[in-house]
Amino acid sequence: MGSYRRNIMERINDIDIDDLEYVERDLCFYELVSLGFLLYGREKTTSEYILQKLIVLQQNPPKGKGNFGLAGSSDILRKYATINNTTWRVNIVEALAIIRAKKVLRKLGFSWQELHDIYLPHIPEVNVYIHPLLKALYKISERLSIAQAGRMVIKINETYLRHESQNLRFYDYGHLEVFLLFWMTRDVIAIGNQNLQGADVLNLISYFKQNDLDSMKAVLVDTINHNSVHGNYRRATNNTSNTVADNVVQSAAGNAVGRQETEDKDSGAVMDSRDMSLSAEHMQPQPNGFPRTDHEDFDCTERYVIRKQQAGYVLIINQSKFYEETNPEFKNLLPKIPFKPYRAGTDVDRDNLKALFSSFGYTPLVRDNLTHEEMQHVIGQTVQKSLIRDSLIVCILTHGMEGVVYGCNSIPVSINTIKAIMAEDTLKGKPKLLIIQACQKNIAPLDTSVSNAENQLEKQPDAYADMLTAMSSIAGTEALRHTMTGSWFIESLCKLTAKWCTRKHMLDILTNVIADVAKRHDKNEYMLPIMSTTLRKDFFLPPPT
Repeated sequence: MGSYRRNIMERINDIDIDDLEYVERDLCFYELVSLGFLLYGREKTTSEYILQKLIVLQQNPPKGKGNFGLAGSSDILRKYATINNTTWRVNIVEALAIIRAKKVLRKLGFSWQELHDIYLPHIPEVNVYIHPLLKALYKISERLSIAQAGRMVIKINETYLRHESQNLRFYDYGHLEVFLLFWMTRDVIAIGNQNLQGADVLNLISYFKQNDLDSMKAVLVDTINHNSVHGNYRRATNNTSNTVADNVVQSAAGNAVGRQETEDKDSGAVMDSRDMSLSAEHMQPQPNGFPRTDHEDFDCTERYVIRKQQAGYVLIINQSKFYEETNPEFKNLLPKIPFKPYRAGTDVDRDNLKALFSSFGYTPLVRDNLTHEEMQHVIGQTVQKSLIRDSLIVCILTHGMEGVVYGCNSIPVSINTIKAIMAEDTLKGKPKLLIIQACQKNIAPLDTSVSNAENQLEKQPDAYADMLTAMSSIAGTEALRHTMTGSWFIESLCKLTAKWCTRKHMLDILTNVIADVAKRHDKNEYMLPIMSTTLRKDFFLPPPT
């Protein structure tokens, strides 16, 4: 047995730092997130580094097909080796075993079975070199469904980081490790040292306990019990203090339950009434750890399910006051002719939209006078909050030019960019309605074709399914607005939606709106709204109050 272990160590020591470049070529973004978490999560400073690295990397994630993405190597493993020059080999090999990167390990000359027997990747509370709580938290990330992870992220952020969670700008709940890193850098949780002195995961244990996720709670409790009593098991003779772990277990966890021997028997999936609206396929973690994107799994029944109590948010961005951005970085994006300081009549549209959609059960979120960056952030934040909602409505009332809408600072945002933000996995398979009241007459200084090309690199075409866009005017024309009664388009939309909501779906209602607005004339002025759709079902609103 001793020679067997020495043979393994010889092969580990034979790994050269230059090999790591080729290792990363075979790792996809999902695997790099997991490795980054397991390797860099020990210290707050390194956690902050890898957190920012992963957020940047998601813009052009590697595919793990033996070559680099457009941005080249992520350099996550090589950087780790340079700052851990004596221990990087054993830590990287164990981390690769924990995430089951069998292809990479075979290329490095290892047998999967022998590494499995040494590192026991299926048992959360047993570790060799990797920090025990990092392994336990990774296993929890692996076992929770996307819906469960999303609800936990939203609840933890709302409870402990109400004013700071918006700064993360990461919305994919399929990568829970990113949110765990964020919580570690903000002291929501602490993993302590290798023997768990200084560890504090009370917030997670309490959440699991309150939400009947006993198997997840047990993973943390068993890890604390195992490692605080025996220390790091490869140094079982060390005398370590049990005080911190004992306090955690006694105050929040109660008695530890017997640990699970195989991960296949404990997916950690606990379904409740909120989960029942999601398909069974989406409720369980997929074999490769990625959310499903294949459109063949879509349930093609006649209409979307939109329950009044879970209808969703209606986000209304109302730009009534304008100024010119002074940052020289954006000078070339300012309109040639400055906008008037005030958009009279827009507050009427805002109030009508709020009253209309509130009557169908939508939760109104009204935001006045946002800059171009604030607009994108607020839309992304609302999408993030919509995980357990049935749909989303975004209304933008502002100035515009062809293909763009404007922030209150007179800087444009591509409409394609807004659609890309709304096309997140959070709302996969759910209807999304984008309503835009803005002129589309002149050519904008922003190249919207470039923005669209960049977005297409990040998303598969089916990500844009189930979206309905309604715009007040076709390209090259103005959107007419009365200074006292509001815009023609929004006035007609609110009137006809209220009239036909119980008998027609949104596509038919908007067809009526286009016809109604097209009939109107004012001093030889004419207006024609337009809509585009990728809806795959009929979009009926819930019964009004």
